[in-house]
Amino acid sequence: MTPRLLYLDDNPSNVKLMRMLLSLRAEVLLSVARDGAEGLSLALAEPLDLVLVDLHLPDMRGDEVVRRLKAEERTSGVPCVIMSAETDETVIRDAMSTGAVAFIPKPFDVEELLSTIEELLPGFVSHKSA
Repeated sequence: MTPRLLYLDDNPSNVKLMRMLLSLRAEVLLSVARDGAEGLSLALAEPLDLVLVDLHLPDMRGDEVVRRLKAEERTSGVPCVIMSAETDETVIRDAMSTGAVAFIPKPFDVEELLSTIEELLPGFVSHKSA
C-alpha cells in the first residue's frame, strides 16, 4: 500500500518545495491543505500515515490541528510533525505536548526533513546520496 502524507501549510513557496522534494518519491502520495479546516477534513476522509503541519495556519494553529487529530479515533495513531520558524523552547514544548512526535524548525533542513519522514513513514526511503 502506498504511504500517504498530508502537508498543511498556507505558504505557496513551502508547498512548492515540499511537492518538489516528494515528487521524486513514487512511493509516497502527498496531499496538501492550505488551512486547518481543510487538513482536518482531508485527514478524516482518507487514511493517512503521516501529517506535517505548520504551526501558524490562517484559521487555527497547527498544534490545535494535532490536538484534534489525536482526539479522533480514526486519526489518533497517525504521527504528526509540527513545523515552524518560531523556535522558542516554550513554543516547541507546548507544540509537542499536543501529541506531535517531532518538531522541525523552518526554514527546514532538507536532510533533517527527509530523515524524519523516513523514520516515521512506512515504505519511505529518502534516497540519500552516499
